[in-house]
Amino acid sequence: MALTPFGKALRKLRIDRDMLLKDMAKQASMTPAFLSAVEAGRKAIPPYLVDRIAKSNNLGESEKRQLSIAADMSAQFAQIDLSRMTSDFDKSLAVQLARNFDTLDDVRKLAIKDIMDRRKA
Repeated sequence: MALTPFGKALRKLRIDRDMLLKDMAKQASMTPAFLSAVEAGRKAIPPYLVDRIAKSNNLGESEKRQLSIAADMSAQFAQIDLSRMTSDFDKSLAVQLARNFDTLDDVRKLAIKDIMDRRKA
């Protein structure tokens, strides 16, 4: 199985910092087996992992952003927890986006991405 972009980024980070997988796993409060499975693409990337890795390795904003992008590119699926939404409008919007994403053209997808990127800044 080929490494995912996130797996490659994690492996590069470990190599650059002369770390063993077990050391990075310990820093991130997880088992080496689980981190290995994430790195190899056999397990989904937990939503908290980028922040844990960034914090435990003192990554700068640019390095953290690169790791986050690699995680996004490696995702097999995305999940939206509708139970946390307070309005019917929010729930409807989330469901409509999920149902219609495949039919959006690149211009509309780029517009949505621009909105989301501005929110992060």
